[in-house]
Amino acid sequence: MRVGILTLKAGTQAGGLATYESCLIHAIAALDQDNEYHILCVHPVERAHFQIDQPNFHFHELAPRIRLVNMLLSVPRAIRKLDVNFFHVMYLPPLTLPKPFVFTAHGPEMFIDPKFFPLRIRLLLLPLTRRCYRRASSILCASGATREYLIRAYPEAAERSRVVYNGCHDAFKPSSDVEPAQALRDRFDFKSPYVLAVGRIEPRKNPIRLLEAYALFRERTQGAVKLVIAGGETWSKGEARDAINRLGIASDVALLGYVQDAQLPMLYSRARMFVFPSLWEGFGLPLIEAMRCGCPTITSNVSCLPEVAGGAALLVDPLSPDSIAAAMTQVHEDETLRADLRARGLTRSSEFSWERCARETIQAYKELETQRAGAMRS
Repeated sequence: MRVGILTLKAGTQAGGLATYESCLIHAIAALDQDNEYHILCVHPVERAHFQIDQPNFHFHELAPRIRLVNMLLSVPRAIRKLDVNFFHVMYLPPLTLPKPFVFTAHGPEMFIDPKFFPLRIRLLLLPLTRRCYRRASSILCASGATREYLIRAYPEAAERSRVVYNGCHDAFKPSSDVEPAQALRDRFDFKSPYVLAVGRIEPRKNPIRLLEAYALFRERTQGAVKLVIAGGETWSKGEARDAINRLGIASDVALLGYVQDAQLPMLYSRARMFVFPSLWEGFGLPLIEAMRCGCPTITSNVSCLPEVAGGAALLVDPLSPDSIAAAMTQVHEDETLRADLRARGLTRSSEFSWERCARETIQAYKELETQRAGAMRS
C-alpha cells in the first residue's frame, strides 16, 4: 500500500488532536516496515517533530508554509503527485478529495451545541466534517458514542464505520517522585494537596461549573485542597477568570496554562483526585491518562465518558455544580474509595494503547485497499 496521512495538529498545543496524530503515526511506524507512508505536514507541522527514520516513511512539508494555501492547493496536488492509493484525514479534509480516504471521527461536539465553538470556527468545522461523514470510504470513530451519533445522523455510514479507541502513551504511569519543572513551580506550590483538571479552557470542558463546584467543595472542606487547571486558554479565558474572581477563590486556583506532555504524569500522580466534568467528549484522553497514573477520577455521565471510564470513575451530572462538589467531597474524605478508584482505574486504562489503535487502523487501511483493488479489477 501507498498511504497518505494528512497531519494538521501534530507538534502543536492542540491537546488530544495533536496527541492522536503524533502517537498514532509513531505506533504505525513501529508496527509496519513494509507498506509505504507519506506524511503530509501542513503548516505549522514540521517533519522534525516526528523523529521517525525508516525507509518506508516519507515526510513532506508542503509549500508555501501557509495553512490556507496548503489545504486549498498543496495537499490535493501532493496526493495526486505522490500517487498514494488513499489517504487518511486525521482531522479536517482538503478542499478537493482526489482519492478515496479514511476519516477519523473524533466526536460530533460541533453539532451538539452551538455554544461549544465560536461562530467562525463552526462555519469551518460543520461543512467539512459533514463532507467527511458523507464521502469517507472508511470512518474510524473514537468511541461507541461517537459512532452511535454518526449512524443516527447518517444511517448510510453504518457499513463504513467502526470504533477504534485512542491509546495512551506508556509514559503515563504513577510517578509522584518526579520533580515539577521550574516553570510549574513558579506557578504553584506542589507541597499543597490539589484537585487536578486537564483540558483547554473552553465551553465544552465546562470550566465555569467546575469552578463553582470547587467553591462549594472548598467551603465543605475548609479550603484544605487547591484547584490546579492545566490547559491552554482560549476564547473563554475571560469568562473563567471573571468566575474565579466572582467566587472569591483566586488564592486557591492555579491556572498553569499549556503543560508539556512530559510533565503531565507528575501532575496526575501527585493529585488527590482528577476531575473531568466535560459536557461532551468524543473519547476523553485525559480520563485515561489520569487513570494510568493511579489518580482517583471523577467524570461526567454524558457522551462517551461512562463508556471509556468503564466503571473505574465516579460519574456526576456535569450541569450540576453540587453533583460535582459532592463527588469531590466524597473522594477527598474517603481513603478507601480513593484506593478503590485508583486500582480500578489502573486496570481499566491498561486496555487502551496506541499499539492497539495502530493495529486496528492498519487493518482498516488493508480492508480499504482490498475494496479499492477489487473495484479496479471489476
